[in-house]
Amino acid sequence: MKLMTRRAAGIAGTVVLLAGIGATPAYAADGRAGTKVSDPNGACADNSVGNTHVQVCYLDYGDKLYVKDKEADGRSAYGYITWPDKEPCRNSYGAGTWVMCNYDIPEDMRILYKGYTQDNEGYFNPWHDETAETSEWS
Repeated sequence: MKLMTRRAAGIAGTVVLLAGIGATPAYAADGRAGTKVSDPNGACADNSVGNTHVQVCYLDYGDKLYVKDKEADGRSAYGYITWPDKEPCRNSYGAGTWVMCNYDIPEDMRILYKGYTQDNEGYFNPWHDETAETSEWS
């Protein structure tokens, strides 16, 4: 009887552990740190999305996502490829700066992306200034 009790306790512990793993967020709140660049080298000419706080552009050659922080609001600007789901690209350099993140996206795939800002302070850290979502071919 003790063996069955131990086995049942082990199974219950495994279920609780797996449930906890499933509840873990996919990405850290601060996302992937972008590499600072002077500009997007024409990536924004064809397709971009933005508002007064953030601009995001995708360059299919090299799978590069560019993010501009457009407002001195104390929050980082982010670009987020929502399909396929990729880690957000963070611009933490401040207003007026651009960053670039490289991704590995299969060729001839339609991607969706958007921008937002986030302050990265405290436990409750909502998105602000979210842009519309746009799409482009990789």
